[in-house]
Amino acid sequence: MVNIDKYELKIIDYDFRNIASRLISCNYHTGDDILKKFILHIDNTEFLSEFVQSKISKTEDNPLWGVGTHFTSMGVTEDEEIASTYQYLKFCVEKAASYHEITFRYGKNAQDSIHNFNHQIILPFVNSITGYITKILMQMGDDETRKSNIVMHGGQLNIAHDQSTIKAIQNNGLDLEKLTELIEFVNKSTPENVSSDDKETITDSLSVIQEELEKDTPKKSMLRTAIQGLNGVKKNFPDAITFSASVLTLIEFVLPLLR
Repeated sequence: MVNIDKYELKIIDYDFRNIASRLISCNYHTGDDILKKFILHIDNTEFLSEFVQSKISKTEDNPLWGVGTHFTSMGVTEDEEIASTYQYLKFCVEKAASYHEITFRYGKNAQDSIHNFNHQIILPFVNSITGYITKILMQMGDDETRKSNIVMHGGQLNIAHDQSTIKAIQNNGLDLEKLTELIEFVNKSTPENVSSDDKETITDSLSVIQEELEKDTPKKSMLRTAIQGLNGVKKNFPDAITFSASVLTLIEFVLPLLR
């Protein structure tokens, strides 16, 4: 069972983003060592390990792989993707496979293969974890003077503020205050080198989402268009982990209204 406060979670977030960024930008000279460090970091960080293991426990029998297996998808659901990606990377580390062996089917040459593998397989896995942490930090609020703790056991997350009794997180109904926080987070995490067109798309999309969700009956077509706009910009910055996580978190907030 994990019991940590907001400051400790921020440290976990920072350290994980750091090692993940190194892996995503590695080459065939550095990939071997960084992958080992990446898996070891997850295994030795209780919060990350429990999160990943909770996803594995929800899947069926562990799949059988060979080193260098080419994947077009690591699973249908996000839970399956997290479980499969981790298990495959762990399998490769335990087999002492080189990064070249793992990635060689993904491109025409060694570096292209590594780049494509990192963006098709590693990046979604990283985004799922950083997005999860981002949502927890948002739930804990921006007030640094307010003491908050999280408890995670078997993947079930709970938050306690100040001296209050711990209650499970519930996402019932529309929280306009939370919407404002999510939009601000997207703005703050927008890459500095974003083009004027992409910046306009972000601004327009966020404005539409804000305006529509403040209505009693939001227009689904307008929300879908706004989401498509944000997704389009996100694809232009595959290495911007924080920006991708903030966009995905906002989209997840909106999606229930589109069903």
